[in-house]
Amino acid sequence: MRMTLLAPLVTSLLASSLVAQQPADSVKLPAVLRVPEEREIALARSAAPPAVADSAEVWVLREGRYEKVVNGTNGYGCIVQRGMGGQSLIPRCDDPSGVDALFPVYQLLEKMRHEGRTYGEFRRALTAGYSSGTLHAPKHGGFSYMYSGDAFFVTSTGQKVDFTPHVMVYWPNCSTKLLGMSKSEHMRGTGLGFIDYGTPECTLIINTPANTVRRVEAPR
Repeated sequence: MRMTLLAPLVTSLLASSLVAQQPADSVKLPAVLRVPEEREIALARSAAPPAVADSAEVWVLREGRYEKVVNGTNGYGCIVQRGMGGQSLIPRCDDPSGVDALFPVYQLLEKMRHEGRTYGEFRRALTAGYSSGTLHAPKHGGFSYMYSGDAFFVTSTGQKVDFTPHVMVYWPNCSTKLLGMSKSEHMRGTGLGFIDYGTPECTLIINTPANTVRRVEAPR
């Protein structure tokens, strides 16, 4: 994930570390963080309000792939990403556009990690997937919930950063100019940020009030 945050989504730590310190292309994708399946389901559901999560499908990570363990009725899919570094826990509930377009990206990453592939091989596979049409950007305006208070991101230097509650709007190939701003620095203090800046997976971050946070009580 490449981030242009410069807003209080998590901390300014992410903005400086992810772009400047991405691992070399020749480095293997690190091992993935595993959690008990019961907890993974609870974490996935904690990403969204109960009215959404209770009717959403739920996916868990097994051996090299995500598998659907709960069927849904509202088109949303809840999942716990691990990030390219493998050690993060990032619960999210994506709308139908996200399930259709972004879940294949999560699957590709975990498949290649399981195969012992490198960061460079994954990045090239991602580019090839978009070029061939096997992958495609989500619809502009699609939506994800990320309310979990148990979410955290581990940077390439091993630092753990907690998330604050927010929602994400899909904005493929985003730029600050689309927000009416000429520089990324202008996003400071707005409560807005971008993840995967300039890529087909780009999303606009919108921070939500502290009382939207959700936590789970489940075996660790």
